[in-house]
Amino acid sequence: LLSETEKTLALAAQLTGQNPDKLMSRYARFRQKIINCKNAYERRHLMSSPYVLAERIGRFAAMLVEVESWRLPGVCVVEKKRRRYAGEAFGTLTGYMRLINAEEAKRLRAERRIISRGYNPPSTYERIASADCYFWDEKVGAFRLEAALETRLRGRKGVRLLERDIEDGGYRILSEVRARQGEDVRLNIDADLQKAAYEALKKRGCRGAVVLVDPNDGAILAMASYPSFDPARITSPGYYREVMERGGLMERCGGACYPPGSTVKPLVAAAALAERLITAQTTINCRGYYRSKKAFRCWVYPNAHGPLNVTAAIERSCNVFFFDVAERLGGARLARWLARFGLGEKPADIPWSRRGFLPSPSNTHPWYRGYARLVAIGQGQLLASPLQIARAMCAIATGRLPLLRLFSKTPPQSRPLGIPQSVLNVVRYGMRLVVEGEHGTAHRTGLSAFCAAAKTGTAEVSKKRRLNHAWIAGFAPYDAPRVVFVVLVERVRGHGGQVAGPIAAEVLKAFFGERKRAER
Repeated sequence: LLSETEKTLALAAQLTGQNPDKLMSRYARFRQKIINCKNAYERRHLMSSPYVLAERIGRFAAMLVEVESWRLPGVCVVEKKRRRYAGEAFGTLTGYMRLINAEEAKRLRAERRIISRGYNPPSTYERIASADCYFWDEKVGAFRLEAALETRLRGRKGVRLLERDIEDGGYRILSEVRARQGEDVRLNIDADLQKAAYEALKKRGCRGAVVLVDPNDGAILAMASYPSFDPARITSPGYYREVMERGGLMERCGGACYPPGSTVKPLVAAAALAERLITAQTTINCRGYYRSKKAFRCWVYPNAHGPLNVTAAIERSCNVFFFDVAERLGGARLARWLARFGLGEKPADIPWSRRGFLPSPSNTHPWYRGYARLVAIGQGQLLASPLQIARAMCAIATGRLPLLRLFSKTPPQSRPLGIPQSVLNVVRYGMRLVVEGEHGTAHRTGLSAFCAAAKTGTAEVSKKRRLNHAWIAGFAPYDAPRVVFVVLVERVRGHGGQVAGPIAAEVLKAFFGERKRAER
């Protein structure tokens, strides 16, 4: 190749449909890299290693290069495995692969884990055989599942220790470690539901998350986050900058936490009923505020709900009712009950899922009495991810708190809530009224078509700009739950039922439509 560089590259460009100037430029950069290399061993390694001039040239072009190989000294066609991604709907979940960067290369060299594709000194045999080593031009998992499962997906390289006869050039194998293929990793994600959930957010331009879970075994059927990115394009600098500017690398289902708003009210109601601080018939009078008109007001203020029992309080999402319940429970007991529903702990077998923050007198100093009231309506310092809220809804639906499972190999596991069925029935009925009741906060969302039970949430972000995080969470059908759903929309003007409710209805339509087709 060195003797007839220009002629060879011109022919290669002609056969593959490449720009000859670009091929020459790539070759010149690689040649300069060899010239600049100070380490003799690395220089030999670079000179003996193949350098990629053109990628993805197509089968016909590859055939032409093979046929004309006698006119292309030093040029060959090499097949290469590459990932096939399913588009933006999966970007924040799967992540992507990229070449080893300079910082990683420096660390790996210091650990003596960068090796040649061909000959390596005998002293490296044991290290290659027993450790994970990399080629200098190898791709690695850089984000989310690709990064978390890097060692499992990549497998291990094979290596032979050879003894060479200097007289005849022959060799014999002294020792060998065979290459090991990477594992297949299967997810519980339903690809069609994932796409439907992503499109429901995207077409409305809603930054947020959608989670679907099977409440009976904790399998995560969809966890879509918008905006996202196309993993096949993310290594392009221009596209990467565009994605960064719109926040497309953020995984919002388990990797981000928010004030959950009124979605926690069913959990607080269950706690008060189980502790016998209230009954299903207990009424609390909402005057539009708790004790003072200046603080702890209901969301309908200056209006008021009047006397409400617990199911009506869930239906109308009355803040004053739950302020009163929080006073009866107290901060420490309230925190213990919310922890029983999984808040403050990792919800799933997902490496990057976050714990959120569950404030209590033991971890928040100083602790004021009013903090419990804020926690009871999902505000203040309480933070939870959509996956954590989905897990809590599974507990309401089934009476057991499951570990949410992204990976199909993770065995189903759950723990009992320790709450009487009669208590859960009261809470579920209140959630049913949210959808079916005349005053329900999700009354006109379309969820009634799926016999859903739900709870809306509106967590205030900016009072001045009237921005909220809009939530809806629940399960369907009411009598025999088959799916738990959570929708979060970030920083919008509007409440949970108004903004998140129609998205939930669209996703449930996809879920039940798919199940009907499967049952035919």
